[in-house]
Amino acid sequence: MVNRRFWEDAKSVWVMAAPAKIPGAKTGSGGVISPELFKDPLDIEKSGSFGMNDGVWAGEYDEEIPFDQLNDDAVLWAVFNGEDMPGQPRQMKVSGQGKHSGQQSASAQKAPEPPKVPPRPKLDIKAFEQAMAEKTLPGFVAAAQLLMKCQLPEEMNQLYVQLTERIPVLQNASEKFEAVYQADLEPFYEYYIPEALELTEVYLEYLDNGVGEDIVKDTEQEIVDAVKKLIQAVNEKTDEIYKFASIEIKAKAKALESLMSQNGFVDSDYKL
Repeated sequence: MVNRRFWEDAKSVWVMAAPAKIPGAKTGSGGVISPELFKDPLDIEKSGSFGMNDGVWAGEYDEEIPFDQLNDDAVLWAVFNGEDMPGQPRQMKVSGQGKHSGQQSASAQKAPEPPKVPPRPKLDIKAFEQAMAEKTLPGFVAAAQLLMKCQLPEEMNQLYVQLTERIPVLQNASEKFEAVYQADLEPFYEYYIPEALELTEVYLEYLDNGVGEDIVKDTEQEIVDAVKKLIQAVNEKTDEIYKFASIEIKAKAKALESLMSQNGFVDSDYKL
């Protein structure tokens, strides 16, 4: 590289001194030479600017470029890309506003990482099978709650919420009015409820094994329809228990009223 002193002498003669002698010079067509042409193009001061902004290099940096490195392509490339100059600590910080300002080298650019989606919780098979083996309404509720922990689709999950709320109501009704009406709950214990829960277990297995989307969607719809029917059956059986219980209650109330009337407490005609 040419000695720094040489460049400073050349700058003094050709850049600084020469323009002072030609301020009145005219162009070939008679126009006046723009004063901008007399400015020192290499006079890069501290807190100056660089970078491309609408066709003009613009930006901010902390340190000036050494004069004897202005003809070093590697240095200029580092400056314009906001990188460290070869052999020196970083001197520049890019803050240009143009369409090309702040441009980084390809090695410095990173593609944004996609957000990490937590894996879907897996069904606790052992606990599920134990709850199902009880063949009781509370056991079925516990099994349904285990299924709900596996992030079921929204509609299916909402149906399971309803199911786990209505099964205890059926349980309470059957126990409360057992002396009045013996409801036949065997189909619920042996088939209706366990079948719906086991179908959902199979559906989760499909998801775990990456079964085709068409099969998964068809199975999902079948389960949604089955759980809807199951909720309807639970509600109807609960209403049936309360209906027969109300008939028995009305019969007992009538009998009580008749007895009290005969004893003269209700109808005065029966008084002695």
